[in-house]
Amino acid sequence: MNIVLLLMLALLSACSSNDNEPKKVVVMLDLHGSQSPIGKEAMNGFLLGWRQLDAELSSQIYISIIDTRTDMGVTENAAQATAPQVVIGAGFTDNNSILVAGEYFEENGVPFLSIGATDPSLPERFGNTIFLVPFGDNTQAAAAAEFAIKKFGNTAAVIWDSTSEYTRNLPNYFSTRFKQLDGEILYDTSYPGGCKINQIADSLSNLDPKPDFIFLSALPECAVSIIASLREQGVDLPVIGGDGLDTPEMTKDDAISNVWFTAHDWEGSKKSEVFLTEYHNTFNSHPSSSFAALGYDTAKLLGQVLQRARSGNMIEELEKTTGFEGVTGTITYSKETHIPKKSVWIISIDQGKKSLAAEIVPEQIPPPLSN
Repeated sequence: MNIVLLLMLALLSACSSNDNEPKKVVVMLDLHGSQSPIGKEAMNGFLLGWRQLDAELSSQIYISIIDTRTDMGVTENAAQATAPQVVIGAGFTDNNSILVAGEYFEENGVPFLSIGATDPSLPERFGNTIFLVPFGDNTQAAAAAEFAIKKFGNTAAVIWDSTSEYTRNLPNYFSTRFKQLDGEILYDTSYPGGCKINQIADSLSNLDPKPDFIFLSALPECAVSIIASLREQGVDLPVIGGDGLDTPEMTKDDAISNVWFTAHDWEGSKKSEVFLTEYHNTFNSHPSSSFAALGYDTAKLLGQVLQRARSGNMIEELEKTTGFEGVTGTITYSKETHIPKKSVWIISIDQGKKSLAAEIVPEQIPPPLSN
């Protein structure tokens, strides 16, 4: 933690050594509250990437990091106060936060790089000021459907948290692609948040016929507990889900098995090896989710765009990004799309240990939902 604080102080004190006004940048992440396990990793990755930028460029930029605390009131106040003051913003690991903050960046014509929010409708909803560093939810859900029908079978139960737009939309994308592949949904139900679904687990255990697997759309803070709740009621079906299951808690319990999830990075890839070494050397730990790599890629991309756009329109400069090689994949934007086309990594969890199950570029991707 001391290393993190020192890095943050170094970033916050950066200012121009000449007469030019430094460019102001804001990064907003949830470092407390339910999103903090992945928010902290995203921040560490961002700090690591930023520290590696050219010293001359860094000296021309004033960057502030705001802890939005998984609190929509704090998030809205931070966005309202900072959007008029900055040339670009970045942050967040969930869709709800950008849904709150996005309007203020749109009002001021300021682009915002999503570190981990994956709603593919975000750019269109906010006048194309939003750019996703990760792939979209429709992409990861399609990859999960294509993998699951080959790995487990063509019948599924779908369980989803009704309290978040992310967890509501993800199963829609999954079901759309699964049905295109002649899959059948035998059971589809939601739960009103929380970390226990004993009643749903009881219903699942009594289903006849039983589905081949479960698609789970859960938030990071409850993903492990939801799976444990299923297992406690004797539901031992394979569980597959989106990146909401990519949480540090997933590898802290060796009882977690027969679980798969979609991820933005795989630690065994060649691109990840150097990043992981640098991360460990800086923080004396290993990232437990791919959100650290997304934060790292965001910082590197942000630095590249700021270097190109010493003057001029930041949105136009972002739209000129072509073939940016990040740890999590190659990023290309255009006027037509602010979402990169990337591979989706399917990660298996067996006795709390990760392994790579597949790397998938979906054959077909459902269009973004109109919200």
